[in-house]
Amino acid sequence: MRVPLSVVFALLLVGSPAAAGEPDLYRLSATLTPGDPGRAALRVTVADGWKWNAEFPFKLVVEEQEGCALSRTTFGRDDGRVDEGGRAATVDLGAAGKVGPASRVKGKVTFSVCNDKVCRFFRGVAVEWIVARP
Repeated sequence: MRVPLSVVFALLLVGSPAAAGEPDLYRLSATLTPGDPGRAALRVTVADGWKWNAEFPFKLVVEEQEGCALSRTTFGRDDGRVDEGGRAATVDLGAAGKVGPASRVKGKVTFSVCNDKVCRFFRGVAVEWIVARP
């Protein structure tokens, strides 16, 4: 029997990603590859009709880690890549040390998305990754 190479983390958002009455404009997801060392990544997928704002200074700050040890705690625009025609951005957080089933990461992310008429800015969105239970 083969064990999956990646463990998907459940993502909890503190607060709402969009203003009241506005549709959700993005989805955040994180993956962690178990092992010694494991690797971590964050992906932001943008809603239909919107694109990643590559001009805005993206920032991810890791504030807490349990059960893993990222070698860096601050990531910026140059640490990621935009794909799917601007519909998604991915940041490789790098090696995470030995990763186990109780691993957890907390941080804050700042980014922007735009449509043809307006841009929306999301500053300091609190995120918490917890190993998903099967």
